[in-house]
Amino acid sequence: MQSSRDSSPRPLLSPDNPQQERSEMIHPVNENQMNHHDQDKIENDHQQQNKDQQINPWVNYPRHASSPSCSRSRPHPRSYNVNGNDNGMNNIRPLMEYNDPNDSPNDIQVHTSITNRLNKKRKQSVTEEPMEQYYDESPSYPQSHHDNNVNQLPPHTTTSNVKSKAKPITEEAKRFAQTRYAFPPFALSFKSSKINDKRIIDELIKFSKANYSFDLDLAGYRMAPNRCNTNEGNLLIFVKNSRSFSFLLIDIDWPDNFGGEKFTIERKPAIPPQLAIIIDNVSYKTNVLEMENDIKSRYDNVVKVIRLKNKNQFNTKFVKVEFNSSKTRDDILNKGYMTIDYIKHDVKEYLPQASILICSNCMGLGHFRKQCKQTNATCKVCSEQVKDVSTHQCQGVVKCLHCGGAHHSNDLKCMVIKQFRSDLTKTLLSSTHKQSFNRQTDPSLQFPSLPQASKQSITNYHMPTNTQNGIMTKLDQILNSITKFENTIGDLTKRTEVIEQWITKKEKNDTKIENDIKAAQLSNVRLDGELKHQMKVIEKLFIPVLDDIITVLSELNIKDGRVLDADFRSRSGLWKSEFKAYLDKRLKL
Repeated sequence: MQSSRDSSPRPLLSPDNPQQERSEMIHPVNENQMNHHDQDKIENDHQQQNKDQQINPWVNYPRHASSPSCSRSRPHPRSYNVNGNDNGMNNIRPLMEYNDPNDSPNDIQVHTSITNRLNKKRKQSVTEEPMEQYYDESPSYPQSHHDNNVNQLPPHTTTSNVKSKAKPITEEAKRFAQTRYAFPPFALSFKSSKINDKRIIDELIKFSKANYSFDLDLAGYRMAPNRCNTNEGNLLIFVKNSRSFSFLLIDIDWPDNFGGEKFTIERKPAIPPQLAIIIDNVSYKTNVLEMENDIKSRYDNVVKVIRLKNKNQFNTKFVKVEFNSSKTRDDILNKGYMTIDYIKHDVKEYLPQASILICSNCMGLGHFRKQCKQTNATCKVCSEQVKDVSTHQCQGVVKCLHCGGAHHSNDLKCMVIKQFRSDLTKTLLSSTHKQSFNRQTDPSLQFPSLPQASKQSITNYHMPTNTQNGIMTKLDQILNSITKFENTIGDLTKRTEVIEQWITKKEKNDTKIENDIKAAQLSNVRLDGELKHQMKVIEKLFIPVLDDIITVLSELNIKDGRVLDADFRSRSGLWKSEFKAYLDKRLKL
């Protein structure tokens, strides 16, 4: 039965010769092989199909789903021979068994440090986005661009979007993304390029074990020439896990020499993605510098806080936090959240973008130059096939081989390469998830298998599109409500902080006033004591003296028969009565 989503034009079946019409549906339309009667009959039906064939002659429409020979016309995806020898990794000496893909120096510069390779990838990519993004869940169909075999598309696919279909994920692409060194190397600069690197590595491992009781786990090491001075050399040390990286980054106190050779560390490596986390749903109004200061005050071993941007260089709600200690990062991931400015934020593991394997000969995806089946080389600028790229005179017309856009064929901004990276990442994550739960158990200890269900499983039930849209709409409404609730809680938290600050200030003022009251009370007690003392002095000293003086003056005034002055008599009597009233506590001052 024909799918209702099939919108591509299809040739009509002729009742006179149905077998001929079926063959026309399988093979590309060729107007020279058709007679004039058949061409006039289905010209209108094949008009759009001929236009699509001019755009991409390698794609053909599939036959009807009920055709018995439909499955025989589909070719198998191209497979590559991966049983080759690697001549480009001879200088890198692994300490343990290391799965290295088949590559060559022409494919990728494996002799340079991993830091330079990552910096090159960052320069080619416009944005640095977290791995939590939307991917197309539609299945991918293998396609071949260098042969005449025609792959069969699903019934709902048209030729207008063939170039945007996902390319198959090869084993070479997965191994290329997995087997490269995951951590940037530590570069030890020596004054001489002729040193015993094996002896230095052994001394480094023994030094870590003896002085720090730490088992240093290394993935490999190699010598690299110094770009500034040819007589000097750099020993690149690659670690295998984040604990070893953190140990060499912050814990170890490097000695002056190893193996009798003095060395220096001019620059420490950058923080890898394995020591970073992602904070979700950070408001656009949040100041990153204030947020970084708050995080560093609450958590240890925080190096940098970065707000991620999208492809248009606009800020997103994702914030990346880099650590120099694996223990601190693991503890935060186990908790699942971080408390920033009295608000809990969910955290996730930061997943970097996967490395893309691009053939340097044909600019194809998913295979090395040694395994390329194309004899001529492809110019990455104009996408033309030439015998020798070095002697090719490019016209400068930029055209992508994959999508036909105005960019180079190996540009990471290409939509086809982005889709390939998305599919590769999903494949790696799904394989990792399956391997983590692949545990060997004893079959004799397992329970017997249950009988098959007699009724149809609920997983085969397909919900209507309208129901799915309704559920998604409700989920979006719930998420929006949760976001608004979190914002409201954040506002209430800020208001609570303001009230707490006001209460703290009020308590300080109350304490100050209480201290002032106590000081005033002490002053009053002291003044009362002094006042009582003065009153005693007046009562015991001044009043008796004044009384005696008045008496003496009165006696002197009446001496020798003289008469006492009337005015003095009245005044002296008044003074004595006041003194007496004061002494009797009856004087009103």
